[in-house]
Amino acid sequence: MPNNTRAMRIAVGGNVGIGTTTAGTTLQVNGGAILWPSTTALNLPPGTSLATFGNVGIGTTTANSNLSVIGNASIGVDYGGYVAPTNGLIIQGNVGINNTAPSYHLDVAGGARFGCADTTWNSGPVTSCSDIAEVYQSDGTTEAGDIISISSTQNIVTKSMKAYQNNIIGVHSTSPGLLVGGETILGDSSKSLTDGKIPVALAGRVPVKIATSSAAINAGDYLTSADEAGKAMKATRPGEVIGQALESWNPDSNQDKIMVFVKVSFADPTNFFSALSMDDQGNLIMPKIKVSSLMLENYGMGSLSEATGSGQLTSSSSDPFSTSVKTSSSFTDLGGKLASIETALNQVTTKLDLANAKIEDLESRVKSLESSQSASIATSSSAVLVPATSSAQIASPSANIATSSAQVATSSAQEATNSALLTQNSTLNLTPPEILLATSSATITNLNVQSEATISGMLKAYEAQIQDNFKVFGNTTLSNTTIAGDLTVDGTFSITNGNEINVIGNPSTSSGYNTGVLYLQKSFLAQGLDIFNGKVTIDKTGNLVAVTLNADQIRINAGKSTGSATLLSGQTDVIVENDYVEEDSIIILTPQTVTNQPLAIADRIRGGFLVKISHPETFDIRFDYLIIGVNKLL
Repeated sequence: MPNNTRAMRIAVGGNVGIGTTTAGTTLQVNGGAILWPSTTALNLPPGTSLATFGNVGIGTTTANSNLSVIGNASIGVDYGGYVAPTNGLIIQGNVGINNTAPSYHLDVAGGARFGCADTTWNSGPVTSCSDIAEVYQSDGTTEAGDIISISSTQNIVTKSMKAYQNNIIGVHSTSPGLLVGGETILGDSSKSLTDGKIPVALAGRVPVKIATSSAAINAGDYLTSADEAGKAMKATRPGEVIGQALESWNPDSNQDKIMVFVKVSFADPTNFFSALSMDDQGNLIMPKIKVSSLMLENYGMGSLSEATGSGQLTSSSSDPFSTSVKTSSSFTDLGGKLASIETALNQVTTKLDLANAKIEDLESRVKSLESSQSASIATSSSAVLVPATSSAQIASPSANIATSSAQVATSSAQEATNSALLTQNSTLNLTPPEILLATSSATITNLNVQSEATISGMLKAYEAQIQDNFKVFGNTTLSNTTIAGDLTVDGTFSITNGNEINVIGNPSTSSGYNTGVLYLQKSFLAQGLDIFNGKVTIDKTGNLVAVTLNADQIRINAGKSTGSATLLSGQTDVIVENDYVEEDSIIILTPQTVTNQPLAIADRIRGGFLVKISHPETFDIRFDYLIIGVNKLL
């Protein structure tokens, strides 16, 4: 070495010093160090370190920063046989890619690409990392592919429980490409979710469970929640949907999941609403409607003037809210025959025909009675005007027509003359004609009938008192009526003692009708029953509302608001589905199996509830439940 200077010194302990005589480590270099391309690469195996006090250049001899790399750099691989560490690269501070002044932990100026390996689902390939998901706290019952809905009782999410559920928000993602939560993760996020947190896919392609009860599905069909918890089915009517199928499915395929493009929205798969339109007056127009029964109601108590079998109902008012009857200018086209209305109209027409026939018969009988009464009056008049004496004695010499009784009956002038003569002749004791002849306005002051009286026409009386029995064999119309004693109808129904209603008879007859049964509001037009001014009410569907119910025993119909379920061994919870469950229902559990831990209701939504225990048992727990509905305070 020139001038006796030492360029490298190897100490007794094995440390090598370059540019220093006091090497404190295996290799210590003071000053610059360059490894030329022709030299061997510098390898630092795991467990060793390289400390530099200055700039380090890799692939360059003019490093202008702490670390300057020219060319490719591999981190976490190619350790010469060593296993790569879990953390390939840890950087404290901001990292800029194509950015010399990063302001975020990772600041990329330009495009970025993240790759994710594909996986296989069911019988075909499925692209992973293909959806955008968000982190949600769940009830712990969901798994990948479940439709997720919002719990109505807790600030968590759970499986969907019923068909067309309107609070579904997404799908439990299998492998989200972008996971947004407390941190944003690109690619595999399986290691980042704990404590019941799940990735809920909000958009993109996701495998979704399919209910066995679903109709066959074609690619592009809308899917919605099914009655099977967490599963989807083909949407066949307007409602909330989870997205659109990206592949076909049929019940015989033995495939439990298909790929779905998640797009939670309201959809109309049958284009029902597209067939509806509005005219310039705001009326709803639909091409056709098919119903088993139809009730039309005018808010102003108007009426329908026409209901024809051609499928048109014509309103009698140009204003649907008007109470007056005007010309028919608005109609609702029903597009088909309304059989029930036609039947009712035919029945009304038949009854009108019968009524018209009865009216014509009554008119004929009245005319016959009037004719017979006129003939009787004419006969009586002739008898009065022509007594049993000689007509020549009665006749006036100046009239010279007394011998012809027919002329007397037909000539008003002769009647007047004869009446004057009869009045003057008091020896005849005849009743004047104006008393014998009754006019249309004549009334009877007193009528005393000793035996029987038959009246073929109408009887009108200001007041009538009947001492004995009064029988009417036709229809009777009464105004305000007071009955002093008991009332009996048809020998079976009676109102007695002023406060007793009784119906007598046998429980059943050969005709199939029950007798001895009192029916209240039996008509299909009846709406309800009110007792004690609202204290007890019963609507037409059978719902009873009362203040307090006292009973020796309450029996619940099986399979309705009561039932049984089983919590299987090794499990801590079970979902029980029941249509009578509401968000605020009271649910009473009664274990049939002896257990040292209580059963708890962890969650309840409309259509089902969740039963949980603190830790799993080695045996099945059978339990009964009773659901009690609660009316909300207004």
